[in-house]
This record gives sequence, structure tokens and C-alpha cells, in this order.
Amino acid sequence: MKTKSNKQKIISLLFSGLMLVLIAGCRSGDNKEDTDSDPVHAAKGERRFIVISSSQSGSGKNNRAAYSVDGINWTRTRMNVSNWKSICYGKEKFVAVGSKPEKVVYTEDGITWTEVETPIKSSWNSICYGKGMFVAISFRGKVIYSKDGISWKDSTLPNDNTWVNLCFGYGKFVAIARRSDKAAYSEDGKTWIETSMPRRSQWKSLCFGKGKFVAIAQNNARAAYSTDGINWTEAEMPSRGWNDVCYGKGKFIALGSEEGNRAAYSEDGITWTEFLMPSSAEWRSICFGKGMFVAVTGGDYIAAYSKDGIEWEKAELPRHAAWESVCFGGE
Repeated sequence: MKTKSNKQKIISLLFSGLMLVLIAGCRSGDNKEDTDSDPVHAAKGERRFIVISSSQSGSGKNNRAAYSVDGINWTRTRMNVSNWKSICYGKEKFVAVGSKPEKVVYTEDGITWTEVETPIKSSWNSICYGKGMFVAISFRGKVIYSKDGISWKDSTLPNDNTWVNLCFGYGKFVAIARRSDKAAYSEDGKTWIETSMPRRSQWKSLCFGKGKFVAIAQNNARAAYSTDGINWTEAEMPSRGWNDVCYGKGKFIALGSEEGNRAAYSEDGITWTEFLMPSSAEWRSICFGKGMFVAVTGGDYIAAYSKDGIEWEKAELPRHAAWESVCFGGE
């Protein structure tokens, strides 16, 4: 019987070691570790969804973001550290705002983020784009606005309200306040005029579509709609507690604010029908783009997508985080 030479033994051992490394590498890819490695690929300027995270109690991991070109498969990335609250798209860039620390950043691809200076610091809570202008508001009624998302000027909202959300439509920026019956509108993002909601409520989110603004409340079954952003009419949701609302494909879609799988749709922003999301979680944010709705949850890996806003499929985000806001944009 022939015996292996020393050279053959060495080659055999090297080959065995290489196979073990390859097997271990393949297995490690199956393990959903919460790492902060760099994204594998990027296509600058390509239309995409981007989701950002707020701070997660006790974790310190509030620099997390992810992007997706199809709303289904997501790639992890990183941002500057802040309690990120809102993101929007305009002028070929995504702009995000945060609080604690108060920051504004922008990106063209969802991967490389650049922090910018603002004339004032405040707990920025919501941002939107319209009429060639980015506008952001804070809980304390501070406003910043910018034509390019880089150079900013400041203004104020009327009165001492807790301003939580704003959107653009019908040539106006419209903002709503929490635990209040007040709203405000502006045609240029600089000068604001106060108006009234139908009643005092914990207003949480609003959007514009089909020629009307629609607002929802977080702690009850109230909603409101307006064709001009000034005069509002009360409507009723099918149950209590709502987190976010958006418009697309002829429908308004609202997400429930508590742990569960409640959602609702409306074709007119007045009459709502409740349905179930594909998983029980706190559904936090929703947007529309590329012919589909995309929704994300706060505090886990869960996302979902839908072509009609009613039938949803579950998806997975690349990491566990307190996902806060999702938007769509690109060329």
C-alpha cells in the first residue's frame, strides 16, 4: 500500500482547512447577527425606499438605517447618531431630521450621509418637501426651511402647541399639533397662519391625496379632512388609536398605533374600513412609491409591502431597531 508523501499530506490538510472556512462562512450568513458592517452595493440615484430609526431604550443603537430598491429586500446602512424622527425626498436627495441631539442630514443614495448646520437647534419632529422647499418643524413650534436641504433659515409656528407632523399639498404646508385643536398652514414654509381642527385630540399624522388633507389621532377613533388645509371636518375611524397615514393608488391607508395588526383604508378619507396587517406589531410608518405601499414596525425586523394597500406580504428589515420613518424617492 502506498503512503502519502509529506507534500501530499500538507496539501490535504490545507484543502481541509479551506473547506472548513468556507462552510463556516456560509453558516454565518444564515445567522441574523445585528452587525454594523458596510452595505455590499449601492446604485447612486436609483429610486429607492429608505427607513430610519429612532433611539431604542438602553441600546444606544440609534444610527441605523436601511434602503431597498424594491420595497421587499433591504440593505443595512448607518447614519450619524441621533434620535431620528422623519425623512423626506426632494431635489435629488433624502433629508432626515432628529432630536437629542438635534440634527439634520442628507443623502443622495441612503448610504453616505452628510450632517448640515441649522440656524437654531430644536427637537425636530417632522419634515416634508413641496413647492421647491424643505420644511421641518419641532415639538416646540420652531421651523427651519431650505431650498436645497443644506443651507437653512428659521421661522416659528403660531402659539405654544406641541407640533407633531406636517405635509404638503394644494400649494400649502400644513401642520398639526398633539393634544390640541390647532393646526397651521403656510404657502411658503416661512409665514404660518393658525387654524382650527374640529376638536381637541392627540393628532398624530396627516397626508394629502385625492384633493384633500387627511389627519388621524393617536388615542381615539377621530380623523379629520380638509380640501384646503384651513377648514376641517371631523370623520370617524373604525377603532381607537392610529400612528401614520399615507395616500397612494386612490386610497388612504392608516396604521394602528398599538401592538397588533390593525390598519384601515379609505377611498375618500371619510369612510374607513379596517383590515389586518400580516403580523402583530406596532406598525409605525408607511409610504407609497414605485406602485406599492411599504410599512415598517418599531422595535423589530418586521416590514410589509402591498400593491393595493389591502392585501399585504411580510418582509424583513436587515436588523432589529426602533424603525421610525420610511419614505420613497429617486430619479
